[in-house]
This record gives sequence, structure tokens and C-alpha cells, in this order.
Amino acid sequence: MTDFYERMQSTASRLIGKYQQGAVTYVAPTSEPDPFNPEPLANLKVKLKATVRGVSAQYVQPGYIEATDLQVTVPGDALRNVTVVYQDGTEMDFTGLADGVTNWYEWYFLPYNLANQVQPGFDLAGTVDIDGKGCQIIRVDRVPAAGAPVVFRLFVRA
Repeated sequence: MTDFYERMQSTASRLIGKYQQGAVTYVAPTSEPDPFNPEPLANLKVKLKATVRGVSAQYVQPGYIEATDLQVTVPGDALRNVTVVYQDGTEMDFTGLADGVTNWYEWYFLPYNLANQVQPGFDLAGTVDIDGKGCQIIRVDRVPAAGAPVVFRLFVRA
């Protein structure tokens, strides 16, 4: 069954990439800069293939997810096949290389550190920039909840 969901993941990635809407960027949360490191890792950005729409009525919960929030759908491999935008504006494509990354510090040094087999996930402390406008992540749904994720459904508020 894992093969089925991995194929679904690649299909979702292909279709969302083909029909993606606008410029969507995940801004990863980072810890305070190390006093011994002259280049802090603040505001590490990852370009995403994504579709954006208003929140479906079934997810609206007063006081939690409002009808004015947005629903961002990204493929399950969104954080494995990425283009990272560094602080200085330079971009680096890591498509297919990120299977071994466990945290965002390792993303910064990705070419030098591919040791583990855990995929990073979306953090509620991070933000999503949609066409340059920052949005706070409210909730992250992984579909399906177990196994290889086909898509991630992010609920964000401007």
C-alpha cells in the first residue's frame, strides 16, 4: 500500500506544480542566532508548489479557523524537492537531495549534511508568504494522517 501512496504523492506534486497559484513561500522558524556564528539563520525561505483558496466550510470553527482564513494545499514531498532562498536572496535548488534532512539548521547546510532519514515538516511557528504577504500558520493537516503524505493542508491567517 505504501507504493500506492508514494505514487499518489508524485501525482499530487505534478498536478499542484502544473496548476500552482501565485508565489507561495514557507518561512521556516529558526532559533536565536549562535553568538559564535557570524551569519544567523533567520528567515530561511523555501519556495513551494501550492494552490491557495478560501477555507472550506467543513473546516470553519469559530475562534479557531475563520471563514476569512486561507487553505493552502502543498504536495506531500513539498519539503523534499525544494528551492531554498537564503538571506542574501540567492536561491539553490535541492530537488531530490533532501531526503536525509531532519531540521532547518541542516537545510542551511544541506549539501554538507545528508545523514538521517527523516523529512522535516511544517511548523506552526513558521509562516507562509502568499504573493509577498505573510500569513501565520494556524493548523497543518497531513493527508493521509499516517504513511507517505500525499498532500499537506495548511490553514493560514493574514
